[in-house]
Amino acid sequence: KTTAVNILAKHGFDIVDADKLGHEVLRDKEIINKIIGLFGEKVADRKMEIDRKILGKIVFSNPEYIRNLNHIVHSKLKHLLHDELKQANLSKKNVIVDVALLAEFGLEEVCSHIFLIKADFEKVYLRMAKDYDKRQIVTIMNHQRMPQEPDFIIENNGSLEELSSKIDMV
Repeated sequence: KTTAVNILAKHGFDIVDADKLGHEVLRDKEIINKIIGLFGEKVADRKMEIDRKILGKIVFSNPEYIRNLNHIVHSKLKHLLHDELKQANLSKKNVIVDVALLAEFGLEEVCSHIFLIKADFEKVYLRMAKDYDKRQIVTIMNHQRMPQEPDFIIENNGSLEELSSKIDMV
């Protein structure tokens, strides 16, 4: 997904990156306190900042943990995403939103076109295996709903050159 977004950026689009905004949310003291209250101090480093790798390992081991974390983080993240898009709209910028949870953030209604980047489970597994175990990967994938009606579906099972070519055609 992010690789596809970076290819689109070469065509003059600005990027609104939900993960980057998620990092910003995880620096909010109120959010930090709620996360530590729920998952314990083991998710924070010495500076009392959230360690995303440790938090990810915990959260992606249990679907209920994902729901709990989303309950804490999503409201603020949704607000930041919508603010970024309002600013882009006011500036008349063409923007790509790099987000896995499009519907959960209410973005389907505000996007003029929706790209769905798909890959076979085996490909996704190989790409994510360095950071997560199989159970975590399945949990992550199961929490990413497909957009209702994407405008473009791009299969990403091949090389970077093949993906770039498909995006260039669109």
